[in-house]
Amino acid sequence: MCTPFCLKYSIIIQITSQNVILETVLMS
Repeated sequence: MCTPFCLKYSIIIQITSQNVILETVLMS
C-alpha cells in the first residue's frame, strides 16, 4: 500500500505528465 503522501505525489506526477503530453500535442 502507498502512504497518503506517496499517493499525493503519484497523482501530481500523473497530472503533470498529462499536461506535458497535451502541450506537446498542441504545440506540434
